[in-house]
Amino acid sequence: MAKMKLHFLSTGPRFPYAYYLGIVTALKVYEDVKLWITEKPDSEYFDSLKVEIEEIKDIPDFPALANVDDHLKRVCIFDHYIWKIVAEHGGAIMGLDSITIKKWDDLLGDKEMLVPIDDEDWKEGDKGSYSMHGATVIKGSKIARDIYEDSNSAMYGKEIDGHFKAFKDGKIRWGGAGIIPYLNNIDKNLDKVAIADYGLLGGYRHDGSEFYLYQNGELLNPDARTIPMYASSQKGFKGITEDYVKNGNTLLSKLVNN
Repeated sequence: MAKMKLHFLSTGPRFPYAYYLGIVTALKVYEDVKLWITEKPDSEYFDSLKVEIEEIKDIPDFPALANVDDHLKRVCIFDHYIWKIVAEHGGAIMGLDSITIKKWDDLLGDKEMLVPIDDEDWKEGDKGSYSMHGATVIKGSKIARDIYEDSNSAMYGKEIDGHFKAFKDGKIRWGGAGIIPYLNNIDKNLDKVAIADYGLLGGYRHDGSEFYLYQNGELLNPDARTIPMYASSQKGFKGITEDYVKNGNTLLSKLVNN
């Protein structure tokens, strides 16, 4: 199998220390890491990165984003462009707010896409149980291309086919350009995807409770591939600073400093 690239995408002017950690820990695990940006952040941490960076320019005024708040707009732009990126280049999707522990590549096998489970109730038929975070795509994947095309339709104000709908009351929903096209297309192509066991994303749970992740100084699931920072810190995402990580005695500190 060809070496997989790990893709990050930043869609705003902020680039806090936590995002820097997301890149740095990924570089310890993946040989090929790329950060895509929609604007250059004003941040010393961004400036100190030693990683491939490419700016996405000439972003259209997407009709679906005309009357949404800035946060949802950035989420939709992230969703849209991350699927464009992996549809064109292949690779794994990762969030800047997460610590990378191990690669996902070995779980792909001979399938077209790796789909991580995000909900322990998935076996009982919960269709909303797969995560984009950690999704890994072979270059040329038709599933990824179909997800991107559905995302594009949603961004231009068109409803998409499938169990989940991108719009509610005439407005694009959270995930309407990302997780919703993703879930719909995974549902159509279950024979072409590998499913990563529950627990590989976020240890066992990523609800912010260290009890589920960390016990007697060890990860409860040593085969976890990635853990969101807010689930490995006692200070919340905004409290993740250089001093907190370097001097703290938390799971986050152990993961970063080892």
